Amino acid sequence: MDKIYIGGREGAEFEWDIFGSVDRNNPAYQKELQKIAKPNGFVFYRDALKLAKNFQPGDPRNPDRGFARDLRIEILDELGLTDEKDMDRLEFFTAVGSPLDKWHGVDGFFELKQKFGASLRVTIDAATVDEHEKIARGQNLKADILISAKELHLDNENKLGEDLKRTAKQIVAVFKSQQKKAA
Repeated sequence: MDKIYIGGREGAEFEWDIFGSVDRNNPAYQKELQKIAKPNGFVFYRDALKLAKNFQPGDPRNPDRGFARDLRIEILDELGLTDEKDMDRLEFFTAVGSPLDKWHGVDGFFELKQKFGASLRVTIDAATVDEHEKIARGQNLKADILISAKELHLDNENKLGEDLKRTAKQIVAVFKSQQKKAA
């Protein structure tokens, strides 16, 4: 597993460290953003989601950032997806720096393509604070999963492996809950 995480550990830097960011410098991104943004800059959830998906920095089946890539592998293991064709059904998308991040509290998300039916999606918020601190600040949790820098051991490979497994189990639990509701 790739265990090199660069940059700082505060706020947007932490999000960028573990997820990267959408390609906001792409002129096509700027053009699309102008078309969908309201005068105050707001972008509806569905449009923000589409924008983030369309302007990824790399292959969603092989995320650029080591943390996101390693987390994807742990999720695949937890789901029991070992065949390459099945592994390709799970994709990670960063939303850092996009309207999905700014307006909807989603820094990244995993999508699992179902063999039959609509894809499942688990949204993630990355923060330097834990859930209790976020709520105490008056910030609503909008994503399915919160990854707190306070609960990650980015500088300890053994503990980080445990953190990745714990987070993967949480994400898979949300996927399974969504599957039950869709059935």
